[in-house]
Amino acid sequence: MNSDCNYNPGKPVKFTLDGITNCSENISLELGRYIPIKGLVLPDLNVDILADNFLVCDDFNEVTITVNNNSTEAIAQQQLVLTLPVGVAFESSVSGFPPPNTTTPTTVSWNLPI
Repeated sequence: MNSDCNYNPGKPVKFTLDGITNCSENISLELGRYIPIKGLVLPDLNVDILADNFLVCDDFNEVTITVNNNSTEAIAQQQLVLTLPVGVAFESSVSGFPPPNTTTPTTVSWNLPI
């Protein structure tokens, strides 16, 4: 994907303006503006998630996440972040798969490329 000036970056930049009107009233304005980005190239990623008996409670369940870069653009300085639902905890990586770079009680993250 190659964006043009109509690309929506997803979250607006917030501007807060504080001042006094010509009637001596204090005002505070907050504006959210999307900043156009030109020339942003994103890789074409394919993400596939496979899980075993994930509905079995109080047991270890295996989940495999595969990320393939289908584009000619390199993946640089990106992260794969897995958000864990309530009641699910990350235990460990299976032998032969890369361990996560960071883990918290609610997320597991890998730096890309691996």
